[in-house]
Amino acid sequence: MDETTPLCESCGYDLSASARHGSCPECGAPVASSLPGARIESPWQQRRSLFSWGLTNLGTLFRPTHRFRTLRISAAGAAPLLAANLLLAGALIADPWVGATTIDPARAVRDLSNPRELALYAAAWLAWSLLVALILLALTIVEYLGVRFFAARKGWRLTRAAALQVCAHASIGWALCGVLAIAAMVVPQILIRYFHLALDQRWDLRPTFAYTLDLQTILLVVLPSTGYLAGLIAFEWLVFRGVRACRFATLEPFPGPTPSLAAAAR
Repeated sequence: MDETTPLCESCGYDLSASARHGSCPECGAPVASSLPGARIESPWQQRRSLFSWGLTNLGTLFRPTHRFRTLRISAAGAAPLLAANLLLAGALIADPWVGATTIDPARAVRDLSNPRELALYAAAWLAWSLLVALILLALTIVEYLGVRFFAARKGWRLTRAAALQVCAHASIGWALCGVLAIAAMVVPQILIRYFHLALDQRWDLRPTFAYTLDLQTILLVVLPSTGYLAGLIAFEWLVFRGVRACRFATLEPFPGPTPSLAAAAR
């Protein structure tokens, strides 16, 4: 079906022959609520600025149903929003690991007051952030293709623009991977400082495994991994809410009312 054909956003019924101020013959929902004009846009779609970016992401996280029900179905603005969110997520996820891995050139950095070492650290942080952002972009593209495929299998008309806007707005969920992982990394420090927990306690896993584990290693691996998983689940949950809210949405710009809609509008 054409992406500009007005469908009832509740049941998917074709509203081309329905009066603008009438009701859906199938489910009784108001026709006007399913027309593109009823979608007032997210703050980012209305005006691209740092403030609207933050406001849009907060609304997506805390009022996802309202956010996705009011998205304007157009590809405009989706790419910059996705890029900004992925760069933020990449920076948050990469930050704790810069200077910590054996392959990181910033591993030897010890004095950030030294301009040379500071530049090396900044370059490593930027490289890791971009790498993580590219990985998240690839995962987001897979998600976009996946929701389009499964929407078609279910008989939903999830337009390309709708799927793109849903994934772009839901991409703030990726940032939670970094936020939650960083929060998890603080836990061992709290346990050490306030509860005097002996994090050097070791468990001998031999002969089942050829190594031993200490509590600190477990906390620094399991807790951050849980944070990353929670961020992934948040992204998937936001995409699910967005797909449900936009599965029958009509593409803009709306080409004009059908004869019955035009007559009702006069």
